Amino acid sequence: MEHTDDFEDVCRICGYSDGVSFREDGWPVGTICHCCGTEAGIGDTDLEQVREIREHWLRHGAQWWQPKSKPADWDLQKQLANVLPQWR
Repeated sequence: MEHTDDFEDVCRICGYSDGVSFREDGWPVGTICHCCGTEAGIGDTDLEQVREIREHWLRHGAQWWQPKSKPADWDLQKQLANVLPQWR
């Protein structure tokens, strides 16, 4: 996982990271999270929205948008711990 003011490779909703960029130069690049299905820049730019989407995703069983990408040893709590502090 990497985060700078110019680069983010962690989903703000669910904490998923596979090294793919969600933001470059501070701007969303349209990456769709393989885990929660959120597109960078849509619904993840405001803390209240991020929390609402995360809660909705969790209430519906934290289902994977792309189940084939789900690691065999996936741990929801570990992944959520990856969410950057300002987006918790």
